[in-house]
Amino acid sequence: MTLTGLRRSLVRFFLVLVTANVFALCVNTPVQALARAQGPTPTLVVGSEQDFPPFATGMTDASAGGFTVDLWKAVAAEAGLNYTIRVLPFHQLLQEFKDGRIDVLINLAQSAERHGFADFTVAHVTVHGAIFVRKGQSRIRSEDDLATKSIIVLNADLAHDYAVSQGLAKQLVLVNNAADGLRMLASGQADAMLLSKLAGLQTLQALALTNIEALPMHAGFSQKFAFATHRGQSDLLASLNEGLALTKANGVYDTLYEKWFGVYEAREVSLRDRLRYILPFLAVCLVGLMLLFRRHQRERKRAQMAIAESRDLLLTVIDNAPIRVFWKDLNLRYLGCNTVFARDAGMTHPRELIGKDDYQMGWAAQADAYRAADKAVIASGIARLSYDEPQTTPDGQTIWLRTSKVPLRNQNKEIIGLLGIYEDISAHKQATEKLQQLSIAVEQSPVSVVITDLDARIQYVNPRFTEVTGYRADEAIGQNPRILQSTLTAPETYLDMWKQLTQGLSWHGELINKRKDGSIYWEDTQIAPVKSPAGAVTHYVAIKTDITERKKLEDQVTQLAFHDALTKLPNRRLLIDRLTQAMNASKRSNRYGALMFIDLDNFKPLNDRHGHAVGDELLLEVADRLKQCVREIDTVSRFGGDEFVVLLSDLQSDKAASTAQAHVLAEKIRLALQEPYVLKAKHAGAPDQPVLHRCTASIGVVIFINHETSLDDILARADAAMYRAKDAGRNCIHFLDSGR
Repeated sequence: MTLTGLRRSLVRFFLVLVTANVFALCVNTPVQALARAQGPTPTLVVGSEQDFPPFATGMTDASAGGFTVDLWKAVAAEAGLNYTIRVLPFHQLLQEFKDGRIDVLINLAQSAERHGFADFTVAHVTVHGAIFVRKGQSRIRSEDDLATKSIIVLNADLAHDYAVSQGLAKQLVLVNNAADGLRMLASGQADAMLLSKLAGLQTLQALALTNIEALPMHAGFSQKFAFATHRGQSDLLASLNEGLALTKANGVYDTLYEKWFGVYEAREVSLRDRLRYILPFLAVCLVGLMLLFRRHQRERKRAQMAIAESRDLLLTVIDNAPIRVFWKDLNLRYLGCNTVFARDAGMTHPRELIGKDDYQMGWAAQADAYRAADKAVIASGIARLSYDEPQTTPDGQTIWLRTSKVPLRNQNKEIIGLLGIYEDISAHKQATEKLQQLSIAVEQSPVSVVITDLDARIQYVNPRFTEVTGYRADEAIGQNPRILQSTLTAPETYLDMWKQLTQGLSWHGELINKRKDGSIYWEDTQIAPVKSPAGAVTHYVAIKTDITERKKLEDQVTQLAFHDALTKLPNRRLLIDRLTQAMNASKRSNRYGALMFIDLDNFKPLNDRHGHAVGDELLLEVADRLKQCVREIDTVSRFGGDEFVVLLSDLQSDKAASTAQAHVLAEKIRLALQEPYVLKAKHAGAPDQPVLHRCTASIGVVIFINHETSLDDILARADAAMYRAKDAGRNCIHFLDSGR
């Protein structure tokens, strides 16, 4: 170690030592001694909220428990504080604290507004907020979807404040504890609940509610929980902070954390935690530094007697180094080299090269270039470092070298020759060329290529990515691939993707993405982890193929196979499938369904008089009126000609009530279809002529449940009911029982 390096090490050590002593003074001041100096300790009223696991459990003063209650007891014991615990709903606790009837809140999330009336200790836990919804409630996927929803929040909780700040005050449903809120959500009394994710998961587990889940994302608020005192109580706040430090130092905090939180939440590492682990290391470094200093003093004396040995050792090191080393005189004749250099020259020992020049070597073809570089270094006195050059081997092959040359000087700094080193980089050169070829292939690839780091930040995109997405490379690099996400890809797809990737496996699937201009496109995506030689994942590579046109073609094929070509309504094949699904759903829910056969009463005269084009126009208008009459869960289909079928699903569990509901919808359809139609008759060479047409419908209805009768029988009886409506004079509705 040089004297300068030693001085720098001592300066660093001095700074560390000062920091460590200041920290020691901060954490080792006895809290009990401070308390004794201040006289008798008053009894504090300490507030803990009702049923907010794992932070607080219990509904009464006597049953108070949870992480913060246990932590408070440990801190109070260290600080020598007397107290009583008061358990109330959170909003009442907060109000009594503001009114001065409670001295300490042991689990208050920090916010700018609360800093106006309270002082906080260091945070003992930080948790993120979450959006809880009923499972299958696919219309809520992010905070943006809460704009028109009813939202449950704890009264006066930070989630409450956050929701109000987002303009959601009129949609809020206030509750006193997490359990009440989650029960309301589970029973359908609201659409969502904003709550600490950790508290929500714990409460769900305690209540055994299985139809509630947290969305796989953080809400816009996080909560840093701490002990809170009234503003200006600096002595009490200092005592609490010191008590917290002592519980951390003696391991009580860690024990309580593992007991109540387990693997549910990661905690932040504090400055004291860092110093706790760093200080022993610094102490070891100090001892090592002192020993090194002593050794340096002793070895400096020995070094003067070992110069000759060092010279021999240097020659040994040079001779055994894997890199090639050589030196020349001012006439560019070799003065020496190491063994591997001699072997490159086709010789067995370095002494065979002494006195020779490059023209006498196997690389004579490159001698002029080598000597020109040598002369430039000697003449200028400036080293030439790490440049690539070719060399011919004794067997006539060409390899590549990475060479460095420096002027060789004597003790008087006079240049007396040249020292050179090189390494064989042929393999590296070949790999580089292959990489360049691969790079060209990727740049010209017809598929999008995306490389991200482990944090999913884009590191590279090829030109095809820009063509498909509309994002330039400089706009994409550094971003998360979420910039491409639309709301059309199922969340389960992304969950499956990351499950595979985090296990070091590849993933393949289809994504519905969004271009920069907002247009939607389909991609067939393959993502693979890139691993280091040690097996650790370092990057992810995504290969994406735009399959939008293929998907459009598939949709067209599906449309043709399952929909009527004119009206685009489901055809007979698709209706049969949905009727089967409705029967199965009826079995599970024990609710009735209904099937309506609808036939237009005077369609043929319109066709005969004005032609099929006008008839088609009427059918399109009928299809539109039918869709406006029914619910979103119902199905309107066209069987062909002027015959339509309506499937009503999920009516009532009572047959009479279901029949009445179906009759109301059938009557609505009958009235809608009998309204006049204004159509257009087209004639070659003449303007369109308006055609006023009146059309009624005969409607046959069958009520069904479960699988009391077969699918074919339901269809047959609905058709028969329709014909009875026609026989009854048309423009009427007729019901038939589905049979037993």
